[in-house]
Formats: sequence, C-alpha cells, structure tokens
Amino acid sequence: MNRPPLPVIALSRLPRPLWTRPSLAVLNLAFANALRRGELDFMQGRMVVIALAETPLRLALSGDRRRLVSPGSPRRPDLLIEADLATYATLLRRETDPDTLFFQRRLRLRGDTELGLEVKNFLAGWEPDPALQRLLSLARHGSAGTDDSTARHRGFRQ
Repeated sequence: MNRPPLPVIALSRLPRPLWTRPSLAVLNLAFANALRRGELDFMQGRMVVIALAETPLRLALSGDRRRLVSPGSPRRPDLLIEADLATYATLLRRETDPDTLFFQRRLRLRGDTELGLEVKNFLAGWEPDPALQRLLSLARHGSAGTDDSTARHRGFRQ
C-alpha cells in the first residue's frame, strides 16, 4: 500500500472547510468556461464525491446555477469517484484519458452509472483554458515550478 505524500496527510488533518473551500474555488476556476457554457448542468441537484484513495479526504460537489458547490447537508452521494493523487494529476494534465484510467482500475466510479458516464465524457472532452494549461505544464515539470525558459530567464543553469 502506497503512503500518501506528507502534504496530503497534513491536509487530511485540517478542518474540512479549510481545504474544501479552496478546492471548490480551484475547480470552479479550472472549469469556468465549461460551467459558463452549461457543460456541467448535469450536476444540478446531484452529489458527486471525489475521494483521494488511501486517505480520508472526500470532496462533495454539486451543481448550482453554473457553479460547483459543496452540498448543504450530508447524504449518500449519487456518484463516488476514487483515485490516487498521481491518477488525478494524470487526468487533469490530460496525459491519459478517463476510459484508460477506468479500465486500468486506477479511476474507480461507484453509484449512478449514467451520471458516471456524463462525468467521464465531460472530462474526456474538457479542454483547459491556456492559462490553466500553462499552470499544469509547470506543475508537470517539478515542484519547483520552473521550466527551462523560466530558469533561463532567472539566470539559473540546469
């Protein structure tokens, strides 16, 4: 069993609102164009829980007026999506499509099959805006957040 990274362990020990609010803000920014176009309207009144495998971290999402929100009252989710951190990163960076991750059993979906297909199809067709693509590219190149051009600009040698 893989142990989660130290930041994930620390995050799981914080009160839920301290990490759910920023997480929702990031997702709303990441999916802003899709939300504006109504591509996530299928989330209206539905609850999807994103779970980070091997941790107690669970983020409950619902759609409300073209925004992702945290559902007000706890209830059984319509859909549970579970994966490890590396799989979520691979998915967001669009390095591997959701179908492949699902069939490799790295991305697990439980609950409403139709809703699961809608989420999976949305992710498969989602195109991040250019600013988010640059941010994801920087994240891919290491935790220092620099790529070759940034390092050259600052006068660093690699």
